[in-house]
Amino acid sequence: MASEKTPRKKKLNKIEIEKKIDSDFRKRYTHIAPRENAIEFKLPEKSSLNRMLQHSLPTTNVTQEGRFSPDGTFGELQYYYFPKAKYNAINTLFKKFAIPDDMHDDFRAAYLSMFFAHCTAFYTTNHNEEFERNQKELFASLDFLESSFEEKILIRGISFEFQARLEGRDAKGHLNLGKVQSRKFKDYVAVQFLERVLQNYKEAKGYDSMQSMYDHRKKYGKSDMFFGHKNAEKHSQNYFSTVLFSYMKNRLFNSAFELYNDPVAFNAEVKRLKKMYSRRRMFLFIGELMIESELLELDKTTDDESIIENIEKKLTPHLRASKKKVQDIEERNAKSTDGSYEVTMFGDLF
Repeated sequence: MASEKTPRKKKLNKIEIEKKIDSDFRKRYTHIAPRENAIEFKLPEKSSLNRMLQHSLPTTNVTQEGRFSPDGTFGELQYYYFPKAKYNAINTLFKKFAIPDDMHDDFRAAYLSMFFAHCTAFYTTNHNEEFERNQKELFASLDFLESSFEEKILIRGISFEFQARLEGRDAKGHLNLGKVQSRKFKDYVAVQFLERVLQNYKEAKGYDSMQSMYDHRKKYGKSDMFFGHKNAEKHSQNYFSTVLFSYMKNRLFNSAFELYNDPVAFNAEVKRLKKMYSRRRMFLFIGELMIESELLELDKTTDDESIIENIEKKLTPHLRASKKKVQDIEERNAKSTDGSYEVTMFGDLF
């Protein structure tokens, strides 16, 4: 089975993190800003079937028509721009997998959503990790101060790190600060005076909100920002695998539904479509479209089988839930004594 590439094996420092976030942010304009030789694309109208495919599209300053404009008003983009090479690569996928023409625009919108999810994934993950580090240290400080307040501990020394505030701000608007200095207090009188100051922490501005946050964490636990996934990228990969697969099941087999009242023709059409759009073929298409969007990074030597297994693994919970749903409906229908009958949604049959 293919292993997804870990973009960065070494831990990035603060400057490298800022550069990565800035680079990803700027990359978004590949598909936002109009430019020469780019192919303009208008989003398809949203419907109950394609709405989830447009989940991660950005909002920015736009014209009344929905095109990007620095002087526009904040709103939803309706027009995007594809470099010719990328547009052609996606069209090649459509031909390779015999995707009907009336589904092309929905898949282009899905590609854009995955691309923008990729562009924000690192920032979202880093922001959440930094938030959790800050929370952990804040809660540890509240525990420490509470121990001092209740005189469960005796402070023997206190160390501070500080920077002198200089005049003005830098180019990014940050405060100008001097070099980091340290100061340690060990004398009993000085330490005891500082301890008494710290013991009045409940009078500090913002204490109530900080303590409320801590109480909420102790009662409900850590929030799961990525719904059980390792990071924002993994979460988005699973999300789009699921919504793309559901969309394909509900669209690719429509011609069979039209023959539902003719069992012979219906079964023949289902057999033809299942061969043309087998689950494995759908998994491979989803994987290749996701790779084009950069949301999924695999080794260049990754073969089709590995891509299929990768997507199938992401879809395993959905596949199990769908199978159980159909089985439960069949069991209830078999046990029905009052003539009531539940219908299985057409897409769930595939």
